Amino acid sequence: MGSSRAQREVVKDTLLVVMMRESEVQKVKNLIDKRLHRRPSRRDSRWLEALYS
Repeated sequence: MGSSRAQREVVKDTLLVVMMRESEVQKVKNLIDKRLHRRPSRRDSRWLEALYS
């Protein structure tokens, strides 16, 4: 089953939000760090900051 890059990104974002709500801090940090390494993102940076506030 195919999907667009944008659709995959939405699924990944949803997974990150669920993981944040479940306090999976280290897993979320690792995933966001990888994403930020690939490309800058204000949203990802805000999510990363929110993990520690």
